[in-house]
Amino acid sequence: MPDLGRGNALFLRCKEVWAEYGSMIRHHKLCIARRAASITGQNGIRQVLIPGAGFSMPGIELAATFSNPFVFELDTGRMEEKMLLIKRILFVQNSRPWCLAADVEDMETCRRPLSEAGGRQAEHTSVNRNRQN
Repeated sequence: MPDLGRGNALFLRCKEVWAEYGSMIRHHKLCIARRAASITGQNGIRQVLIPGAGFSMPGIELAATFSNPFVFELDTGRMEEKMLLIKRILFVQNSRPWCLAADVEDMETCRRPLSEAGGRQAEHTSVNRNRQN
């Protein structure tokens, strides 16, 4: 499991200000997951790109829900560790998620790892921006 210690401290500070903070985070993530599944299913999308994926689950859930799409999660670090964790999750074993280390601030540098993992530049792709700037 990833070390969530730093995040837990921030989470507890936020809960001191607003007791329902945890529910808001949960519902926000559920809303994103539902919307991503809806877009992917309705439009027959075969590739999903999630820049700044971190250790979040939407890409894993999409890969497990739909048999067709390739799901590419990109972030600057710990993607190899995430890929090892994913391989141990039973409901994901027959899906195609890829966790790639790349600088998501410069999408041009992402082209090579995406191409090497089987991403097709000409294919219609859904981009799920996980981070808010």
